[in-house]
Amino acid sequence: MVRQWAWRNLFTSAGRTTILTVVLCTVFLRISPAFANTGSIRGTILNGSHNQQPMENAQVVLRAQLQRQFLVIEETTTDAAGMFQFDELPVEDGIQYIPGANQGEVHYPSQPVLLTREKQTADVTIVAYESATEPNPLLIHEHEIDVHPTPGALEFTESMIIENPSKFSYVGQANDKPDRVVTFRLSIPQDFEKVTFEKEFFGRRFLLVDGKLLTGIPWPPGKRRLKFTYVIPNDSNKAHWRRTVDLPCSEMRLTVNTDNPANVWCNLDSSRSITGESVTYTTSGSTLPVGHEIELQIGELSTSLMAYGRWTALAILVAIVGGTSFLLSRQEKSPGDNRSR
Repeated sequence: MVRQWAWRNLFTSAGRTTILTVVLCTVFLRISPAFANTGSIRGTILNGSHNQQPMENAQVVLRAQLQRQFLVIEETTTDAAGMFQFDELPVEDGIQYIPGANQGEVHYPSQPVLLTREKQTADVTIVAYESATEPNPLLIHEHEIDVHPTPGALEFTESMIIENPSKFSYVGQANDKPDRVVTFRLSIPQDFEKVTFEKEFFGRRFLLVDGKLLTGIPWPPGKRRLKFTYVIPNDSNKAHWRRTVDLPCSEMRLTVNTDNPANVWCNLDSSRSITGESVTYTTSGSTLPVGHEIELQIGELSTSLMAYGRWTALAILVAIVGGTSFLLSRQEKSPGDNRSR
């Protein structure tokens, strides 16, 4: 249950101090004359999986911003009309509250609520969804891959929109290991050196297991953007990269930044365009299925003139020696030619 998980995490060795602080802060807020004004937060929980019907007996938790973090201070359940209410909440500028509903082990928070002396009551509406373990409804839109060849490595930046078009939150199910639920896998090559996610939310929820990046993040209906970068070592002056499609993908765009686009090849059945020092492949029409392999080959990578400096110097030296020898041979022949006359 979500409720058990939340409180169990609070009661760690470090959490005992935290929960004590929360209790003391809550008591102080309730009895201090400085917080004599109190307010209320009331609202309705709607079932997004069933035409926004009121959700009865839904668990609602209230978090308050204490010591720069939001911690649970109260809990309640909804009535037959899906309504809830928290009363006697301290009213003071700067104290924010976040009510949220727990449904099927997924938490659905509202936007932060700020109670003030001028506005001591707030009304919120929270839409929660029922959970589904299968089938996987997730889709990918606008999958963009940017490739930047650098000395000794290839740098990749990937961005994609992941959509759950259903009316249920996809939570996945445990397979080979009962304690590990996987909802999404990133099939980037296993020889990557490091991966960095744009949002900390995703960075803290992806795990590296057997060379693969996995997550058990629940996916409520709607869209989320996932963006990350990774580096693959490459000591050769050529590059060969493969990656399989993670989910059904409606559109993919792969761009390679290079000063020699003629040396780039990709197996995507797509249009190819060259702009400045980059070549782009864009799919159109059919959806790429899960497991479809993308293959990229980059021929002679851009190499600075310094790499050829020694050969250039040698060529110049040979030219100088050859020119000098030619001039000397002509000078040696000239006196002889005059005597023969």
